[in-house]
Amino acid sequence: MKNSDKKAAFRRTKTWKEWRHHIADIQNGKDAITGKRLSKMFHCHHLDMSAENYNKLIEENFICLNKQMHDTLHILFRYYKNDPAILEKFKKYLDRMSELNK
Repeated sequence: MKNSDKKAAFRRTKTWKEWRHHIADIQNGKDAITGKRLSKMFHCHHLDMSAENYNKLIEENFICLNKQMHDTLHILFRYYKNDPAILEKFKKYLDRMSELNK
């Protein structure tokens, strides 16, 4: 069985479903990044994405995010792994966009 299949199977378990809601409760039903209310289809994101640790339920290794923030986090992480300075570059252009769009 592929890792993706194992992960999908784990996410169908009662243990995972209860864990997902437990983490959301800890975050008071809010997206960890935006602070917005979690949607019904929120993601409980594993900060430790290694396949061998996927089913290790350690509170500090999880955050709940709405879909858009979850997708954004994964995209940024791909670049950040190779170049942590990417966050500074993003901030530079976000600040400029903010100035131009007041």
